[in-house]
Amino acid sequence: MSLQEIVFVVDGKPQGKQRPRLGKGGCVYTPTETRRYERSIAWAAKARRPRGWRLSGAVSVEVACYFPDLHIRDIDNVLKAVLDGMNGVAYHDDSQVALANVIRWLDREHPRTEVVVRQEGGAG
Repeated sequence: MSLQEIVFVVDGKPQGKQRPRLGKGGCVYTPTETRRYERSIAWAAKARRPRGWRLSGAVSVEVACYFPDLHIRDIDNVLKAVLDGMNGVAYHDDSQVALANVIRWLDREHPRTEVVVRQEGGAG
């Protein structure tokens, strides 16, 4: 049984999680595009999070990716960026995600990412 949910949209082309890069002096960093997208996800989720939302327990996540073109992309990388972006906002850690669904669509006029997070009644 679903208890509460967070529903939000992030406008713009869905961004897949990019591999960490090796910078000057051997420092490893996350690429700017990934950091920016994850921050957008976090802000949108936080803005739509209902009062009394708990960070503990199991959640399910649905992600709809609306891309502006038909280029081949790994949608699992978009899912990873979305899940990482919600760490500390929709749950403590994305290991609490018990079920995740992701789908790819084409929308040349309005690329976006639509997300629904549901708190589940089962153990987390």
